[in-house]
Amino acid sequence: REQRVELISDRSYRFLLTLSAVGVMLCGALFLMLFEYRHNRLMRMTSVNINYAIVTGALMTYAAIGVAAVQHSKQISSDAYVDMCSSRLWLILIGFDLLFGSLFSKTYRVHQLFRRNIKRVSIPDWKLFVVIGAFLLTDCVVMLLYTVLTPYRREFQFGDTFQEEQRAADSSMPSAWIVVEPVTSVCVSDSRSLFVVYLAVTKIPLLLFGLYLAYKTRRVQLKALNDSGVIALTIYTFVFMCTVATTVNVAAGDQMSLRMVVTSTATFSMATFTLLVLFAPRLYAVLRGMENDWIKLNAACMAITPSD
Repeated sequence: REQRVELISDRSYRFLLTLSAVGVMLCGALFLMLFEYRHNRLMRMTSVNINYAIVTGALMTYAAIGVAAVQHSKQISSDAYVDMCSSRLWLILIGFDLLFGSLFSKTYRVHQLFRRNIKRVSIPDWKLFVVIGAFLLTDCVVMLLYTVLTPYRREFQFGDTFQEEQRAADSSMPSAWIVVEPVTSVCVSDSRSLFVVYLAVTKIPLLLFGLYLAYKTRRVQLKALNDSGVIALTIYTFVFMCTVATTVNVAAGDQMSLRMVVTSTATFSMATFTLLVLFAPRLYAVLRGMENDWIKLNAACMAITPSD
């Protein structure tokens, strides 16, 4: 009997690295364009500093894909494997906070402006960063306790055995059949269930609050400030991709390549979709000189609240 550690194929490895590299280059291009047009009126209205935070969040999710590719592509020591598990967790969770927390904070400011009086209310970026920082600090403290007090450890799960033909080096010799037992490496923690409960208790209400903000700001007629459609589409995409990835991970069993490709593709699609939907139309308007269409404010708009 031969025990064989399941690793992703070379093709899957290259695919995951390509996803990570494309995502990183996309973020780099967005950073450059946001910096180049930081003084443009349309880009200033969309909160350039908050946009930097959103792109940084996406960048972390792309980095997590690269870490996953290296982690499951070759035999590595147990210490390195556990470190990569922790690194992926930190990257994904902080990326989530920056991506969604920043997007929702921008929309919260729009909601407050139109709910009260757009001429009287001023909510500077630093106040929004305080809120984002509170989310980050809370998650960092919890993750620090989680990874230090109950650190990950590497365990091996054994799959169903199967027979495989092993050809002899000499073609004149008969082939032999061996029994192969697939082995899958996983990271486990004694408090994993409790940590999952924490994620559900904190992240689901955050997504619901985002939907609430999208609903309340749906009637804002100032196109540059109305991200309600973006939020709704982003949350829908996030939930859909999580559902697909979870379903495939359960159904795939020992097929490591399939599990990693689907999970990484879902992560990449969610982050990329958010960036493109949020920034592509605005940057296109700036490049084509059509930003005035985004910043027009009708007289009637001044009297409209997002939703009563």
